Parts: sequence; C-alpha cells; structure tokens
Amino acid sequence: MAFLTRVWTFWRRAPLALQALILTATLGLLVWTASGYLYAHDLTRVFERRLGDQAMAQSRRDWAVFDRRLRTYHQAAVLFADREAVHDYLASTSWQGALAPAAPVLYHDLPPPWLPSPAVMGAVARPEYAMLVDQHGRVRELYVGRAAAPPPALVAIDQRLLRLSQGQTYLTSLDGQPYLVSSAPVDQGRAVPEAFLVLASPLDGSFLRNLEENEPSGDILALLSPDGRRILVSGRPATLPSNTLVSGLGNRYLLVDQGPIHAGASGLTAHFATLYSTTETRRLIGRVMAHERGQRLLTALAFVVAFGLLLLWTTYRIRFMSLRVGEFSRRLGLSQLSGGGGDELQGLERKFQHLMEQVVHETSSLEHQTLHDALTNLPNRILLYDRLEHAVLSGQRDKRPFGLLMMDLDRFKEINDTLGHHIGDQMLKQVAQRLLGVLRTTDTVARLGGDEFAVLLPAAAQDHSMQLARKIADAIDQPFSVEGHNLSVGISIGIVHFPVHGNDANTLLQRADIAMYMAKRLDSGFAIYDPGQDQHSVERIALMSDLRESIQKGELELYFQPEFCMKTGRVLRAEALLRWSHPRFGQIPPDDFIHIAEQTGLIKPLTVWVLDNALRQCTRWVQEGMDLDVAVNLSVRNLQDPKMADVIDQLLRKWQLPPRRLIVEVTESAIMSDPGNVRENLLRLNAIGVRSCVDDFGTGYSSLAYLKQLPLNEIKIDKSFVMEMVRNDNDAVIVRATIDLAHNLGLGVVAEGVELREVWEVLEILGCDVAQGNYLGIPLPAADFIGWLSVAKLNPLVSNLIRARARSGP
Repeated sequence: MAFLTRVWTFWRRAPLALQALILTATLGLLVWTASGYLYAHDLTRVFERRLGDQAMAQSRRDWAVFDRRLRTYHQAAVLFADREAVHDYLASTSWQGALAPAAPVLYHDLPPPWLPSPAVMGAVARPEYAMLVDQHGRVRELYVGRAAAPPPALVAIDQRLLRLSQGQTYLTSLDGQPYLVSSAPVDQGRAVPEAFLVLASPLDGSFLRNLEENEPSGDILALLSPDGRRILVSGRPATLPSNTLVSGLGNRYLLVDQGPIHAGASGLTAHFATLYSTTETRRLIGRVMAHERGQRLLTALAFVVAFGLLLLWTTYRIRFMSLRVGEFSRRLGLSQLSGGGGDELQGLERKFQHLMEQVVHETSSLEHQTLHDALTNLPNRILLYDRLEHAVLSGQRDKRPFGLLMMDLDRFKEINDTLGHHIGDQMLKQVAQRLLGVLRTTDTVARLGGDEFAVLLPAAAQDHSMQLARKIADAIDQPFSVEGHNLSVGISIGIVHFPVHGNDANTLLQRADIAMYMAKRLDSGFAIYDPGQDQHSVERIALMSDLRESIQKGELELYFQPEFCMKTGRVLRAEALLRWSHPRFGQIPPDDFIHIAEQTGLIKPLTVWVLDNALRQCTRWVQEGMDLDVAVNLSVRNLQDPKMADVIDQLLRKWQLPPRRLIVEVTESAIMSDPGNVRENLLRLNAIGVRSCVDDFGTGYSSLAYLKQLPLNEIKIDKSFVMEMVRNDNDAVIVRATIDLAHNLGLGVVAEGVELREVWEVLEILGCDVAQGNYLGIPLPAADFIGWLSVAKLNPLVSNLIRARARSGP
C-alpha cells in the first residue's frame, strides 16, 4: 500500500512530458504484443485468400486457353480441308479411288503440299499428326513433323472414329493414351467426299506444357481421372507423374478442378485441373513474419526514444509558441487574452481559439472585398467566373441549360466626362439596384468593371433569357435622377446559352462579349451569339469560297490506291481518293472539306469533278492496255440526289467507258441515313451496269437486312478489323464471319488495311476475294500510279504469289 502511495505521489509531481512518455511506452508495449498475434493471423489469412483467388482466376484462364485450343482443332481441320491446294493435290494423286488394301502409307517429315506453311498452321492450330484418308477410310499420307511415330490405332483409323471426329474436336483413347482427333471431308461441294483430312495430337504432358508456356504463371496443368482422385497427365511429369493420388499431395499444392472436359461423346472422361504450389507462399509468410517481428521491435524501441525526445522538444516549443501567439496578436492589433489558469497546453489552446475567432472575422471581410465590387457591392468578375464554372459543371452533370448575359451601358462615357466620376458612380449604383429588381434571387448579377455588367441565369431556357433581356433593357431605358440631374442611358446585351454556344466558362464569356458588341453595332438592344461572328467561322467561310474556286479551276488532285485479286495476285482496280492542299491552311483533311461541301451544296459539283477525272484516268489505263477498274466514294448527299444516276451515265458515255469499269462505294451510315433514296439510286446505277460496294462494313449499327434488299456486288471490311486480325482473335472471328456471310449472299469481299504479309496469308485461307492496303501499295497521284503499275510485278507479295502458284500447278 505504501508503495502504491509513493508511486501515485511521484506520478502527480512528474512533468507532463514524463507522464506522456510512461503512458505511451506502456500502451505501446501492449499494442505491440497484441498486434503481433493479430498481424500474423491476418497475414496468413490474406495470403491464403489471395492465393486462392489467384489460383481460381489463373485456373479459369488456363481452362479458357485449353478449351480454345480444343476448339481450334476442328476449325483448323475445316479450314485446311477447304483449301484449294488440297483439291489440287488430290487431283494429282494416284491413290484416289484405289481399292488396294495393302497400299503403303506415305510419311512426311515436312509439311506436304496439302497442308499450309508451318507459320500459318501454327497461327491456327498445332497438330502433332495430320493425315489424308481416302474414301474407304484408309490412311494414305501422314505428316508427323518432329513428333514420335504415331500409335498404330491412329494409322489404322476406323470408320467410327472418323465419323465421330467430324464436326467437333473429339477426345478418345488410342493405345491407352488420350488423344484429340478432328476430321473434315474434302468434298468441294460434292455429295461424296474425295477424302478426309484428319488432325490429331496426344493429350499428354507436352501438350499441357505448351499451354503453360503460352500462359506462364508457375502453375501446373493436369488431367484428372473421372472421380478427380488421380492424376492422369500433368504438364510436369517429373514433378507430378501419372497415377499420382491427389490425396497424397497434402498441402503442397492448391488444386482447382474445372470439371469434366466436354469434347465428343466417347466413354473417355477426364477432368481439367490447375495445381498451384503453396510451398513458396508458406515460405514467404514465414520470412515476412520473422522480418516483421524484428522490424516492429526495433521500430517500437526507436519510437519510444524518439517520442521522449519529441516530448522534451514539444514542451519547450509549447512555451515558446504561447509567447509567439501573444506577439502575433499584438502586431495585428488584436485584443489580448490574459489569465484563465491551467497548464501550458490549456493556455495555448485558449489563445489559439481567441486568435482564430478574430482572424475568421477579418478574413471574411477581406474575402467579401476580394469577390465583390466596392462601389455597387455586386459580385465582381472573379466571383462571376467561379459561379459560371460551377454552373458549367452542374449543367454537364444534370444536362441542364443556363444563360449568360453580358451588358454594356450606352452613352455612359459622355455622362462621366461631362458631370464627373462622382455622378457616374451614383448612376452605376442605381443601375445595379434596377438589375437586382428585375432578376430572381437565384440569378447572379455582377459588375465586371467600368460600365460593364453580367448576369448568370441558372436553369434558364433561351426564351427566358430573351424575355429577361427585354426587361433589363426596358428598366435601363427609364430616366435616372442623380443629384438633380435627369439622365438617360441605353444598354447593349449579348446573350449566350449553355450548352448551345459553349461548354466551358471562357468560351461562354468570349462569345457573350462578341454578341454584346454585335448588339451595340446593330443598335438592337440585345443579340444572341451567332457563330458567324467568330473568327473560326470566318476561316470556314474562306474555305467554302476557296473550295468552290478549287473545283472550278481544277486545283484538287486525285490519288489512287491499288486493290489486288487474292487468287491471281493481279491489280484489279484502284480506289480514287481526293486530296486538297490549301495555300494558306495546308493539307485539309477530306472529312473536313467534304463536310463543308455537303453543308454548302458543293458536294454535287465536287462529286462530278471526282467522277469525271476518275473515269478519264480509267479510260487512259484501258487505252494503254491496262485492264483496270476504278472505285469512287459517294456521300449520302449524292445518294439523295435523284439525278446522280443520270450524271454518272452521262460521264460514262462521255469517256466511252463500259459501266462495269466503275464501282461506287457507299458507307453503312450513308445507307441507313436514307434507305429509300439510297436504294432507288443504287437500283438505277445497277440497271446501267455500275457495280456497288458497302464501304467500312462492320463499323455501323445498321441492320443486315439491307445486304439482301439492295443491289450490292461487294462489301469492304473496315480496316480496323483487318489490321489486327492476326493479333486479336475477336477481329479474326469477325473477318471470317463477314467473309462467310458475304459469300453465302453471293457478294464479293474486299479487305481494307492489309499491312502485313501474315494478314494476306490468313485472308487467303479464309477465301477473301480482294485486298487493299499500304503493304500492297500506297495511294499515289495519277502520274506516279501509272509508273508504279509498270513495275508492280516487283511488289514482293505479288512476286511471291506468282512463284508459289507456279510451283503448285493448276
């Protein structure tokens, strides 16, 4: 008891810094001990949860890659079997239709002619074995590549397996080994197939390891027995050999079972699973905890020492700060606070509270002076701009319009110069009062300086802004009585509206000022902003005038880009592309001046100029012995013109050019903007013999119904899909589906944007008809294009195509 009494006495007499240090050290020790246990528990739980989430997400990705690889086998079999090279090869073989049962199987170590190149084949699928099977189910030729000898059951493939593997990727067991098998008939539209092309790969560790290499993540892919208790195959057989029991893995691996593999309808069932090693995770947790405990102990000791020093320094600073607060108050001329008792902290707190109250009072007064006009007490330009920015943000968020009025007094300068600034100031005060009397409480009226005012009208329609402008003009028109003087002034008001006239504060203020000076010039009282008053519109008007002159003087220029036939490698035609190099504004983008032409009615003479020059150039090609057609783009305005078909017919007659030499290209958006007129014009052009093509196909939101309703000959796939198809599976699927759709409807297909050789090769496999892109040929002026045509045979892709076809034969 006596000990506790002595401790309490010591505690009461101890300095504030020492008391805080003892309390902090005691509390810190308790917190450190408790937090150690909590941290260890939470860290383990977080690691385990993150490991589980990571393993689940990775397993789903692994399953997606595995499933996609299974599906590509059937797609590859169909694509490879449908190649023209397969039919040509079969026609040259001696075994087709043979009945000799002992015909030897021809083995290939390198890809035979009936298979694509390794690069193209690897981009679609990677089969270990590929076979040609004759009409009677006998294997005639077998490609093994770098794989081991095929199992006998594969070489002696039976009719049942051949039938089940058609139309799907079929999972089966060959000589005790899981295999993927997919076949496709080589029929070329015949009722009885000429042969069957079969792709097969063992579903073994090598297969799974290839998938792991494509998706490197440190996990192990495996196939489990139907009951999920035993590993059939793993991507790392040295670590997890076949027939390993899942129960024997313990906690060394986290296993995520994605369920049975659905491939075919055989009795062979296996589960796909991902095994994620937990050894590294447990080791990492142990290292983190050991390292963290040492760090926390050192941190706690350092904290206690630093806190003790900080308390000593803080005690000194509190005393010093209390003196500085008093000195600061004296310098500002603020009242002093004396007395009150308590310790240093309580005294400092009272002084700060007193100082804060006085500073807030003084600051509010200064802020009001900063944001308000000293003469009229109205908001000034700074406050108006701030509220205008808030109104813009609110309007963008809530889709709510508002108005802005800019005002300037007329004849005020004469009053100021004649009667003096004192009378002018009094008059400005009365103007401010009249404006406040007209406006709503939610409106903001501000004085911008001199005799300029502005009004912000939140949530106001344009009609309301005009009505308010009339009320303001009527109020200001009434005479002012200032110290015995009867004075009259007018007012000019510029009106802008959000978002019609601008989407930001600076633009609205600038255009309101333009409208105000227009009202002053016209002496109309008020005026709404007109884009024609803007310098940008002046340049636009200049472009309109210059475009008309350029059309009349023939200052525009046509460029031509070649389009190649994918079957022969020959240049079929050239697309005419319009260019305008302005002497003042430089190269004008076609979209800009074509838009101007559509708005000003110049689109018809511009289109006639393009058609006339394109047909003239095509005639020259034909006369020089070049079998080339020309493609020209038509806008929606052209297709709405009922006389456009007659104009094209007259130009064809003028140049004595067969109508089939001309292809008109129309975008999806143009078709859907006015389907009726577009269909009528395309029907008339079709009757003449002019061909038509849908440009930029796939970028719009139109219905596919127009493909069968309109007299179309081709569709041109947008380059955004073609350029990325070798790197993006989704784009490749879109291109393949578009080609199939067009061919089923009897339409040709043009692929725009061929920038790589690989794109050409894949397009050729998919059966595309025509290709266009900078890899094949860039747009050139007419003279340069003719020169390019004379050496087009030096184009690397065309030369390679010619040599490849010469080797493959007819």
